[in-house]
Amino acid sequence: MFVEVLLFTLSVTAPIFLWLLLGGVLKVLGLLNEQWISRGSWFVFYVSLPVLMFTSMVRKPIAEVFEPTLLIVCLICTFSILALSRWWSTASRLTPEDATVMQQGALRGNLGIIGILLCLHAYGDGVLTQVSLLMAMMTIVYNVVSVYIFVDGLNEGRLNLKLLFVSLMKNPLIVAILASLPVAFASVRIPPEVFQWTDGFVTVTLPIALICIGGTLSYRSVKNDVKLLLKTASLKLVLMPVIGILLVLLMGVQGQPLGVVFLLMASPTAAASFVMTKAYGGNAALAANIVVFTTLGSLLTISLGVFVLTYLQLM
Repeated sequence: MFVEVLLFTLSVTAPIFLWLLLGGVLKVLGLLNEQWISRGSWFVFYVSLPVLMFTSMVRKPIAEVFEPTLLIVCLICTFSILALSRWWSTASRLTPEDATVMQQGALRGNLGIIGILLCLHAYGDGVLTQVSLLMAMMTIVYNVVSVYIFVDGLNEGRLNLKLLFVSLMKNPLIVAILASLPVAFASVRIPPEVFQWTDGFVTVTLPIALICIGGTLSYRSVKNDVKLLLKTASLKLVLMPVIGILLVLLMGVQGQPLGVVFLLMASPTAAASFVMTKAYGGNAALAANIVVFTTLGSLLTISLGVFVLTYLQLM
């Protein structure tokens, strides 16, 4: 069982590593420069990810697939890690550029790629709409919290509510989700052909973000930031899913809901965190390294978690 889970996890994450490797190779060969990286990041942030968010929200009526219990658990996990990461970054006396990236990296999971694929493999196509809606709602939270982190952290600790609101309204992911709400609540039927086209578009264009990350990797930075990367990974890959599992068990819930919470909360840091870091002027190299470091680490943590939970017949 452990070998099967490990092989599956490799099948999910290996393509991501290959795109990262391609970005690094292109950078070494001089075929990928800062201008290309900036344009590629802009395209994913302002086009590909908004399309993914919009289509995730309008696939099915919200009332049919909404699970408030799972959302509450994910929210508690997120804000618990936010509080811990802010305390940790303050205690470690990190610079604002590093602290903001560490805080975002510790809580923002790769739900849209790795999380959904893990849930599909574990529970089949029937879980897609539920997980997609949960992913969309958590994306709202992730983006609001991330914007807060950067606006507050890079504004010398003085949070300007007007600046925060303007930043949120300029965030294309939030705009896409807000734009989808009237369509979702009105239960407008969208032809399946539309989703086929948008799904194909997102599948083809999302690797651009991974190529950009690979081209931004700073191996010297990885070496210098090992302690910080370990702290971030421990929060994201270990503590966050543990909190989620304990909360679900305290609610007396097992089976698929527990498995979904674990797989989503245990997902490595999302590539979108790098894109947002670039957009807000944080430490992009550190953001890229956190994505790679947590993705590598998730090979072990997710496999161990699934093995233990399956052995204990909890998921």
